[in-house]
Order: sequence, then C-alpha cells, then structure tokens
Amino acid sequence: MFNVQEATIRLPEPGEALLAAAHAKEAMPFLRERLDDDPSNARHWSNMAVAHRHLGNYPEALNCINEAILINPSTWEFFQNRGKIYEDLGRFDRALEEYIHAHKLNPASEKPRIAVTLGLMREKRFEEAWPCWQECHPCAFAEGVPPYNGEPLQGKRLLVTRNGGYGDTFWLLRYLKPLKLRGAHITFYGWKNQRQLLIGHSWIDRWADADDSLDEKDFDYQIPLMMLMPVIGVVPYPMLHGPYIRSTPKYFQEPNRNVIGLCWSAAEVYQARKIRSIPMEGLEPLRQVNARFVSLQPGTCPDWVEPLEGIDQGFHVTARAIAGLDLVVSVDSAVLHLAGAMETPAWGILPVGSDWKWFHEQERTAWYPRVRLFRSTDPVDMGEVVQRVASVLMDLDKEAMGVAVAE
Repeated sequence: MFNVQEATIRLPEPGEALLAAAHAKEAMPFLRERLDDDPSNARHWSNMAVAHRHLGNYPEALNCINEAILINPSTWEFFQNRGKIYEDLGRFDRALEEYIHAHKLNPASEKPRIAVTLGLMREKRFEEAWPCWQECHPCAFAEGVPPYNGEPLQGKRLLVTRNGGYGDTFWLLRYLKPLKLRGAHITFYGWKNQRQLLIGHSWIDRWADADDSLDEKDFDYQIPLMMLMPVIGVVPYPMLHGPYIRSTPKYFQEPNRNVIGLCWSAAEVYQARKIRSIPMEGLEPLRQVNARFVSLQPGTCPDWVEPLEGIDQGFHVTARAIAGLDLVVSVDSAVLHLAGAMETPAWGILPVGSDWKWFHEQERTAWYPRVRLFRSTDPVDMGEVVQRVASVLMDLDKEAMGVAVAE
C-alpha cells in the first residue's frame, strides 16, 4: 500500500523553473536570493552562471561558474557549463578542454560526449571524433535493417535517413554521390518541405517522408545522413564540379540594381538565447545599400524588404528565388546551405560562437566555393558585422558582385 507520508517530491525552485523555461531575466531575483541565503552552495552559483550566460553577461557568468567549481570541483555539469561560456566567446580550444574534463568526470553522460565530439570536429581531429560521432547518431530508424558500414553496394538497396535540420540535408546531400557511384539504389527519407525540391534528384532513386510508409524488407542496409562522413571518409567532401542542387530560376527583372536575398533568422528552437539570428531591427544598416532586397524566410519582414510569395510552401520556392538572385546574405541557416549547394554567391553572417562545421576558417569555407563568411566580433550584438556587410555591399556594383564573391 502506498504510504503518503513516505513520498517526497522535490519541486523545482522558482528561479530554477524560470531558468529552465528560458526566462533568465525573470529568474535572476530568485536565484540571487537563494545564493545570498546559501553562498556555499555550488549549484546556486552554477544557476547564476547559466542565467548570466543566457543574458549575455559573460564576465559575470565566468565568475559564478568559477565559484561553483571552487566549491565542488567534481561535478561534471559545472565544467560543461564553463565550456559553453567559452564557446560563446569563441574560445574554442578552452571550451574543448572543459568538455573533455566533464566527459572524464561522467563518461556515461551524453551531453559532454557530444560536446567533445563537435569540438574535435571543429579542430578537424576526425579520427578521434568518429567513435563518439557514431554514438551520437545511432542507426535505429528501420527496425531489422542492418546498418551500413562500408560494405560493397553494387545492386544493394540503401535507406538513408534524415539527420539534424533542413540545412544539414542540403549540406550533407553531397555524400550521396559516392554511394551512387558504388552502385547503391538509394531511398532517402527526408523532410516534407524539401520533397518538391529534391524528389527526382539524380542521386536519389526514391523519396520518402512522413507521408510514406516503408517496409524494412525493401532494404539491405540503412544509414543516418550524419554517419556518411565517417563511412565515406572524406571531410569536407568536395563540391565535384558545380552545384549539386539546381532549380529553375525566378527572374526578378532588375537590370540596374543587385537583387539580394535576405535571411536573418535561424531555427533555434532549443536555444535559451538566439545566437545565430539577428533581430529585424538589426538589419537597418543594409537599408543604406542601393539594392533590391527579397526575404528568403516566411513571416514578417522590414518594409524595405519584399516578401517572397509562396515561401511557406516549401524549399522549392526558396530555391527558385535563390537561382535568380545576384547574392544571398544569410545567417547560419538552411538558406545559407541551400545557396551554397546551388553555388549562388552567398555571404554568411556567423556569430562568435559559430557552429563547428565552419571550422576556424576566416572568410572562406571548404564546404562551399562561392560562400564568403563574415564573422561577428561581439558575442552578444551582431550590429558590427551587419554594418560591415552593408559597407562592403555599398562598394560593389552589379558587375563587381560576382567577382568579389568568387575571389
């Protein structure tokens, strides 16, 4: 019989609950009160560090997490949190050290293992990263279908399943080509809003998504998209003579001005603070540029940027627009990867704490030959890098645009 008196349930404190819900500003008074009441409690210091990080107060965040570690140097979460702070600041070598230490303190935890893996990938230490990478992307989509680990593929039926977000599909699609060259019949299980763009692609024999049912008996092997890198063994895999995603262009009929596509918002659903996106008002410096701007994302846009009709219908609409543009200016998003895969000139605006796949390269990326990178110097405010992009654009006419991007 259940004894009510013996049942104890620990309810989250108000500050912790607000922090978990990504309301760092509202959480701060409660967290301060708990810390003042018990300054020897390492978790209170760690909670304060997380709140300061979400608010962009990095010196305070470091001070608080250092206090937590001084009090309790055996808690892996504290080193994980310190690693995140250093990563936001662009101190990637120090961040990796913190993640490695967190992983040593708790080898069974997934979070530090993933962080170590991505840190190693950023440093191009791929052979060290692959074992952890495989653990991060287990092959368990179609029950009963064995994973593909490099076996001969001539005449074999291979199921490749989507991994990550929309941009990851555009980025990693290039790895389907060597599979086709090995003789595989490829079924790609992808995102519904990419269907009209990618169905019929020369490297995809059959498209499937959430609207389709799959029979495990139809496949000899399966592999998630993210695992193609270690199996193929080439990072980064080259573009192979031209774009690998194509679309019929939408022509904008603007002979005297550049037509530039804009994307300022990235999908950061699980981020407490958006570090890749730019608030709409932050685009204002671009208004000075003598160009026609077209929005490449759904939703509201500035009054000097034209909305793109049908943009919410799928990426086939986005791709048609990109194919007819002089330039794409985008934050780290699916739009940037799509433009890169299409070899439309594109300028990527990256935060200080950029994603691992942009490595440490400054203005160029080995993934896309016609993408130029503009890296922010401020971990909180992207205003300076937007102004820099605007200044460069103002110096380019229509003819100079392609030359400037290609050089």
